[in-house]
Amino acid sequence: MRASQISKRHCAKRSRVAAAALALTLVGFPQLSRELPSSFAYAQELTVDEKISELSELAPLERDLSAESLTFGAEVALTRWTELEADPAARSFDAYFEVFREVARIESVEHAAQVSGVDGTSKLASMASKAAVLRAEMRSRGLTGRDAGIAALKTLISSSDRSVFSGDPDIIRVRYTLILDYLSGIDIARLSIELAVRLSEAKLHQLSTDIYADFLPLYYEKFTSEQERGELLELAAGNAHLVGNPAVLRVLGDLLVGSPREEKASLARMVFEKVDLNFLKSAYASASGTAERTLAAWLHGVEVANGRQPQQTLDQLSAGTSQSLDPRAFELLTLSVEDEAERGRIVGEAVLKDIENGYSLIAYQKAVNLGLSPEAATDAYLTLTESLASAGYSNYVRVLASEVRASVTSGELTLNEAQTAALLRSVELVRDPSLVLEIAGTLPGATAVGEVTALRAKIRAVFSMPVDQAIGAQPIAFQANAPKALAFAAGLIDGSESDWAQIGKLSASSADDVALLSQVSARLWQYAARRNLLIEALSADGDMELKEAVAIGVTAFAGFDVSRGAGAEFAVALEKLLPSMRPENRPLLAASIGKVPDASKLNGEALARYSRYVAATGRSLKHFAEISKEGSSKVAEAEAVFASVNAASAGLKANPDYLERVTGFRRLAEARAAVLDRKGWLNSATPPAASAPPVLDFSGTSATSDGRLVVASPRQDGLPAAAAPFMPNLLLGPEAVASRIPVPALRESNESLAGISKRGETRATRLIRFSSEHFDEIINLGVREYLFLNAASSTPRVIFVTRGVVTMSDLVAQVAATDPDAITFDGNVVTLNVPLAVNDGATLIVSGREIKELRLNTRAGAFIINSGKLYFDGVSVTSFDDRTGKPSYVTDHEKGIFFRPFILGWSGSETFAANSRFVALGYAGGRTYGMSLSSGSTDTIVRQVQAAPPTGYFINNSFENLYYGFYAFEAKDIVFVGNELVNGVIYGLDPHDRSTNLRMAYNTAYGTQKKHGIIISREVDDSFILGNLSFENHGSGIMLDRLSYGTIVYANDASRNEGDGFSAMESPCALVDSNVFSANGRAGVKVRNSWDIHVEGNQIRGNAAAGIEAYIDNLVEAEKSEFRDFEEDPFYPIATIAARDNVIEKNGVGLSTRGASEAMFFRNKFIDQLPRYAGGDLKPLGLDIIARSMESGVSVRSVCMPKIPVDKECSLSRRGIIFAQSAQPGFAGADAAANYCVDTIGSPQAAAFNPQTGN
Repeated sequence: MRASQISKRHCAKRSRVAAAALALTLVGFPQLSRELPSSFAYAQELTVDEKISELSELAPLERDLSAESLTFGAEVALTRWTELEADPAARSFDAYFEVFREVARIESVEHAAQVSGVDGTSKLASMASKAAVLRAEMRSRGLTGRDAGIAALKTLISSSDRSVFSGDPDIIRVRYTLILDYLSGIDIARLSIELAVRLSEAKLHQLSTDIYADFLPLYYEKFTSEQERGELLELAAGNAHLVGNPAVLRVLGDLLVGSPREEKASLARMVFEKVDLNFLKSAYASASGTAERTLAAWLHGVEVANGRQPQQTLDQLSAGTSQSLDPRAFELLTLSVEDEAERGRIVGEAVLKDIENGYSLIAYQKAVNLGLSPEAATDAYLTLTESLASAGYSNYVRVLASEVRASVTSGELTLNEAQTAALLRSVELVRDPSLVLEIAGTLPGATAVGEVTALRAKIRAVFSMPVDQAIGAQPIAFQANAPKALAFAAGLIDGSESDWAQIGKLSASSADDVALLSQVSARLWQYAARRNLLIEALSADGDMELKEAVAIGVTAFAGFDVSRGAGAEFAVALEKLLPSMRPENRPLLAASIGKVPDASKLNGEALARYSRYVAATGRSLKHFAEISKEGSSKVAEAEAVFASVNAASAGLKANPDYLERVTGFRRLAEARAAVLDRKGWLNSATPPAASAPPVLDFSGTSATSDGRLVVASPRQDGLPAAAAPFMPNLLLGPEAVASRIPVPALRESNESLAGISKRGETRATRLIRFSSEHFDEIINLGVREYLFLNAASSTPRVIFVTRGVVTMSDLVAQVAATDPDAITFDGNVVTLNVPLAVNDGATLIVSGREIKELRLNTRAGAFIINSGKLYFDGVSVTSFDDRTGKPSYVTDHEKGIFFRPFILGWSGSETFAANSRFVALGYAGGRTYGMSLSSGSTDTIVRQVQAAPPTGYFINNSFENLYYGFYAFEAKDIVFVGNELVNGVIYGLDPHDRSTNLRMAYNTAYGTQKKHGIIISREVDDSFILGNLSFENHGSGIMLDRLSYGTIVYANDASRNEGDGFSAMESPCALVDSNVFSANGRAGVKVRNSWDIHVEGNQIRGNAAAGIEAYIDNLVEAEKSEFRDFEEDPFYPIATIAARDNVIEKNGVGLSTRGASEAMFFRNKFIDQLPRYAGGDLKPLGLDIIARSMESGVSVRSVCMPKIPVDKECSLSRRGIIFAQSAQPGFAGADAAANYCVDTIGSPQAAAFNPQTGN
């Protein structure tokens, strides 16, 4: 890394104490003297062991500070300064540098204390006080760090001694770099350019170029006047040919495009006039690729400025540069055009072309950074606003709409009626009513339409509600001029009964309003709390158009179940209305409720609706076999929703379009969950009513025993059903991510910074060396070693996104300025060839509105570390093997994986992904599993303690062939909804260690090569696993593991897995309700060494082993080969289970226990389970157990009751949601065994725990 960058990019304002410790390495603290904008965030500071070797000559660190050393240094500096002033012959660069070093050290100590805000009693504060006294004394004698630094630079520039430049260039580079980095101002900028020219004369061309690249941008961004900016550009442009490297033109271009918009054109003309034409032609003749396009733009500008005929026309160049991901060439080209109107035309056309190609984010950057005004290109502005609004980029729409509003307010722009309507339609999609009214209020004649649009915006909010907000929590008010359909929709959302008389007085509805009502109705049907209201709306006397809209919407939902409950009631009301409905709607609605004269003639949407009716009513769909491919997919979906997911999974898996596949699986998962949600709990977001945990009374009832087990029935009827828990509202879509994506600042603000570090790992990218059995006998070779081996260097390069909001085009442009091979692009495919780190306070946006694919070069060791905010939207992110030209797929989990690129978010980070695809990432290097969020390493110990857990939103993505599909470690509040996890090497969805409050819903996990589709492991507490599909995995469908408490597993379908459908392994306190576990290779529901597992309302069918199984196991003996650490992962040989209202059909055995302390059963339904109703410990008493369970319920207890070591309270029991067996007297009484009964001879626990002895 260049020495200048050490101070510029690694002085961490956030880690002030650490920064103070570095003051004496001459990091440029005077540059921090003014308060920086809150968006600034600098990269991590150098640690003691990470300094580059050349810095060893600098002053010692803080631990060596003393008043004596500071005083001695001041005396040396003053003495030497006096000598140099008196004796011109003694003056040399080295002599002045020694003075500068001592003075700057003293000044930096004082400033470091101010920046760090240290306690007045600290050593640093004491030294700062001493430094202030010394600095004042030196200043009184005409000596400051600035004076010494300028003298050193002037001496170096004017030196005629060749030996100064003929020695080791790194020594001189480090010294002048420290001076240039310490100082600032236009006079220093002048000296830096003079020095660059002098170095070029001395044949040190790279050092000369580095001064342009490192320091001109640093000085330029600090200038506050146009005069200073103009002077620097004029000097830099006029001397560019003397430096001789075409790279300096890249620097000049960056300075121009980062200039204030109102100054760009005039500054560009001046620069074009100053650049030497022959130098430029020579550079252009040897250029290729991106550099050729940029230099062509330069050449055109210089030729025009010098009155020459350009070699290429403006239109020819514009076509070649406007579509490039790197915006610099196009911006330079437009700046060569003097006529403002012509510039506006060129930019406007480029913006429209970008939008047409799907790259609206690039279009946005051009529009705002090139000063395209709404009045100059109104159609382009409105089209851009519409494009970003449809993509959900709410923050961008706000900016653009505000620009239009400002132009209208100033009188520079007048919108016609169609343009006004287009603008308000776009703003409506932001779902911010106040913004709509604000914009409409400035548009002449738009007040009334603004009120209606604001109402539509309020209604649209139902599609993007916060996860903790119940439907109707935000009442929707509307004006007297509201259209009927919108008023009706608002009332349905609020939960209020329809006042048809009042609705009849409102204005007529547009077709768009009626369509929105249908969409709202479909969404509201997914909230059980609104179904009766929808039925009442259909049954009441009212506007037929509105009722038709409701019926069309409700019956369009793929999970509309006509066979029972609210669905059956809705169908009855609908049938009565059919004769009165419009002919164009009648066929669809009739098909929805089975009123079809000839089903063989159905196709399209009518076929889909009729298929759902047939499947919901339990009839066969086989007679639809001979239909079109499109028709067969609709029939298959209906069967999958109401019968077996297997019917549609093969067709969905075969779809090569990942977004269509993900969308299809989510649609299926939501519909399947709605069918399973017979309790109406999903998405309710309503806290449960407080209730005391129930206690069952077994006193005075008849009991039987075989000497091992006691079978008894409670005095009251039954086992208490589970109470309704809080269920997060997880129907949110990709807009929940898109709406959060921040807007980059204008380039002129210099708030966004990314660059290359060549010093290797920093604490942001540090990874502990993890050993792993998954390497082929390669131990302790992780990321660090891979990078070092492949880079053939101990200091591999790392890209740092240092501050601000950076898009991919920004990243490409900024990094390519100095390291074009670090990140390359071909069209809209970007390849990352080095690691990338997003620092805290910084944001990186990887958007499909800018690029289509981000490739992480496997052989080059590329990966992404996030300590700030990272957004993926509508983009593919893949590993890339440059030898094969394909992702680095792993098809055999048994083979060692040395390295694959990965994405990792550390503590304090936020990671968001929507509509994206992640392919072939991750390996067993320790939190390098593919897509991981983990607590840990970002920088200082203080940060590790104080930083928030990592979190994020992941919605509608595909995770394909990741080592672990998704991994979390000590994360919190993750929303993981609607994702596909396919072909994971080890796991699918795998939140781990002490992660909490995870919301996982409507995901599909299949094809995991080695283990489980969905697993939470090691104290992952209070999480939700809702409405997921998990099938065809090598292990289990859903697993709770290693003391994970308080999990709700509801309305999932886990079928056709080689392991269990559901298993709780050493994980107490769980509610397993309303799921389907079918056709699995082992048990349907398995409980091992876990208690307070409540299993209710599940369909458990066709599993090879037990339908429901609870047992204990001695893991010390059972898992010797699994390397389990029993200190970290203890287990308690206690198992209890309570099961009621389950359907248990055609399993290897119905119910089975082995060493369980208690099993309770009530009203479970057995189908085709004879004769294997009961197995294991239950078998001898099976008939009695089954008979009692069908009456008032049954408790099967061991004769030895163990004491449960309650380390945690069961949150589900505390809230009265489940019946907790561990809270019953038998487990806490004086007679409870402290040894878990495993050595009590004759107990089932002893027999199960010690099978080899028979005890």
